[in-house]
Parts: sequence; structure tokens; C-alpha cells
Amino acid sequence: MTLRLLLLLPVCLAVLAIPRVAPAAETPETPGAVADNAAVSPSAPEPSAAPDQKAEESPPVVTAPAGDNAAAIDNTWVDRSHDFIEMCLFTAVDWCDRLLGGEMARDAEGPRAAVWWKNDFRYDGLQHYTFRTAFRASIRLPRLTRNLRLVIAAENQGDPTAAIPVDPGTPGANVASPTRASSAGLVYDFFRTPRTFFNIGGGVQVRASPDAYARARFQYVQPLGAGTLGRFTTTGAYHAREGPGVSNQLDFERRISPETMLLWANSASLSEETNGWAWGTELSLSRMLSGNSSFKIGGSVRGETRPSFEVQNYRVYTGYRRAILRSWLFWELEPDVNWPLRDDGARDLVWGATMRFEIYFLGAGEAKRIAPPPPLPPMTPPEVPKGDG
Repeated sequence: MTLRLLLLLPVCLAVLAIPRVAPAAETPETPGAVADNAAVSPSAPEPSAAPDQKAEESPPVVTAPAGDNAAAIDNTWVDRSHDFIEMCLFTAVDWCDRLLGGEMARDAEGPRAAVWWKNDFRYDGLQHYTFRTAFRASIRLPRLTRNLRLVIAAENQGDPTAAIPVDPGTPGANVASPTRASSAGLVYDFFRTPRTFFNIGGGVQVRASPDAYARARFQYVQPLGAGTLGRFTTTGAYHAREGPGVSNQLDFERRISPETMLLWANSASLSEETNGWAWGTELSLSRMLSGNSSFKIGGSVRGETRPSFEVQNYRVYTGYRRAILRSWLFWELEPDVNWPLRDDGARDLVWGATMRFEIYFLGAGEAKRIAPPPPLPPMTPPEVPKGDG
């Protein structure tokens, strides 16, 4: 018996000395045990002290998935050309801002140049094909002054279907104007609050015989309840050749849901070129369908008060708008039906459709950090020229 015990003792000692490997699915018995599914060796040295909790850990190395082709999609010659234009815009504006201005506060907004270019292709039942292009640039130099900005606008012709002016008093920016115009001017903000603002502007209308202009604008916004507000805007303008003019607008907005908005816009304008008061009213319903598309439906009426109060045109329309391929490129299709007034007093039903392309450029130091806004109705990315307000 004693001999058997002496023979088994070395065997037991040899077996107990083999390191034990923990299975991958084994749960530690004590809360303080390390559960990293790694092999545990009793021969491994123990740490002399607990690790310092304040010590900075090296960030993990993140590698892109092998199937991620985002770089290939967003780094084509189109994107490189767009980025090059934005870089040139920012470089030129920043150089002018540093040359003309002084030091800038750390929390101040940097210089920026925003460019908006729109092209409309329209065809109607009268076999009229119309091409309209509009261009607008807004430049801010905060080192020179925070309240002043340069506005450059041009269009080859007005929008024949527009019932509400967009930027009255500024040549080349008012879509309701039927003539070709281009201008360059300065806009100065006297004051601006969450509800009101007042600014003045002046410049030169560029044409064969240049024409100087000046305008002043005041706007007041009044909340009318949950999701509802009223907006009153009045603009007075003077053109050296055309004389004085005034435009008043009263808008009501109702946010029915986060994706749906109802807008009722009204305007009345008087100038040397109009027959009495040129008035218009438009009711539209817009809804965001997804993160990059929206749908709208609406109708408008416009007319004049002299020689008699007459409605010049009735219009109903619908439209679909979306960002295509890039966040800075938009496409829109807008079919409509019009009932214009003829010289003999009769009206004809005229159908038509407009296909629109819009491109935006933002030359700013933080341009790459600014996420493009979703196309909420109405879709207005940063610095989109819906007016100088």
C-alpha cells in the first residue's frame, strides 16, 4: 500500500503543475475576475499596483470596412470641381477681409461667400419655350464690419408665373420683375432681433446706361399661437430712372406637423411702372417626404387695380423637389395650369411645366463642418437668396 502511494504521488504533482486554460464561454465565478476570454496562466506576473484611472488610453484604431465606397462616390471630378470653387471663394473673401479689416474676435463668424445659381426650363400649351437663369452672391467681411454685406444679383428675365415678389427694390433679385436686370450693392443691418430687423441697401444696376438705386426694408414677426406666426414686411425703394416705389407683404405660416407647413402669402406693390397697385396672393401646402425630397401644392391669383380692379391670372400648381446625388444640387419639377386674361376679356386654359436645377456654393472656413439642411418646406439652404432679410 505504501509503495502504491509513493508511485501515485509524482503523477499527481505532475498533473497539477499543468496550466489550466479557461474555455471561451466560461463565466468567471467572482465579480472581480477578468472576462476577456483570454488564457490565464498562473505563471504570469501579477501587477504591483492597480492601474491609474486618470491615465490617458490610446484611442482605438478604426479602419473603414472593405466594402465602403463612400470616398469613391464623393470624390469624383464633380466634387473636386465644386470644392475647388468653394475654396477659391473663401480664399478671395478671406484675403479681402484681412486686407480691409482688423482683428476679429474669437467667437465672431468668419468671412463667407455664398453663391446660388438657378436655371429654369419651361414649356407651356401655347408652345412657348422659356429659359430663365438667375444668379446671386452674398459676401460678408466680418473684420471690416459685421453689419455690412455685398450682394450681387442677376437674371436674364423675370418669372412669368410669379405672384409674390421675392426681393422688391433690388434689381436682378425680384422674380416678379418681367425685365432682365443685374446689380451690385451693399446692405447694412441697423438692428436685428428675433422678431424684427431693419436694413438699408444701395448700389448700381448694371446695364448699358447704369442706374443707381436705394432701398430700405423693415420686417416684424408676430407669433399667433402654437406653430403659427404672422410676418409683415415693407420695402421702400428709389431708382434714379424709374422713380420711387413701395412693396408691402403680409404672410401667415402654420406648421401643421414637423413635416408639413401651410403658407399664405400676400403682397401689394406700387411704382411708376405699375398700373395702380400690383397685388398678389398665394396659398401653398408643403410636405417633406424624406431627408432629401419634398412635395408642394398651391394656387395663386394676381392682378392690378388700374384702369379697373382685374385679375390678370389664376394659377394652380404642384411640385416635387429633391437633392440629386449631392447635397448642393437640387432638381425640381413644377407642372401648373394658368388662366390668363386676354385683351378681349376672355380667358384661356394654358398648361405648362417648369424643370428647375439649383446649385449652391458656400465659401466659408467652416464649410465642411456645416451639414446641409434637409429640404423642409420651403427648402432654403444657408444663405439662399429668398431676400435680404
